[in-house]
Amino acid sequence: MSIIVLRINSSFNSHSVLDIVGSGISIAKAISAFKLNQTPAKDIIANITAPIVGFDYYHYKNKFWLHAYANYILPYHKYIKGDEAVSYLNRNNWGKGGLIQDADLEQWEDYSAGVNLGWKINKHLGVFIEGEYSKMWDSEIYNTSFGLNYTFK
Repeated sequence: MSIIVLRINSSFNSHSVLDIVGSGISIAKAISAFKLNQTPAKDIIANITAPIVGFDYYHYKNKFWLHAYANYILPYHKYIKGDEAVSYLNRNNWGKGGLIQDADLEQWEDYSAGVNLGWKINKHLGVFIEGEYSKMWDSEIYNTSFGLNYTFK
């Protein structure tokens, strides 16, 4: 289950907290409704659940480590509570006149995979490289990073 914590208030200062847990709410819709005080925050939260299949592999030796993982969120999302109109199940059901009446709720597939590799060069210094690909809520995200690890002992 994903957790997104969005900290907003009517002036976009970060001391009001809106927790969107495992939902496919449109963040732009949530911000707009909350900023304009059109809808109380509790009414724009939509909880959705779906089955997930995945794996996680970790290998560690004295001078090398590998962490590989992947998950697939199956397209069987079930609406739990909240305002279904702003849920991700209705992401393509909005027109100029608002929510299209009697529109079918849409299912979707999400997945991600990543790998982290590291090598210890000596007692204090190591290097790492990591990469991840995610397709979540119809958006593709590519992340890569590399760097140095220094141990202070």
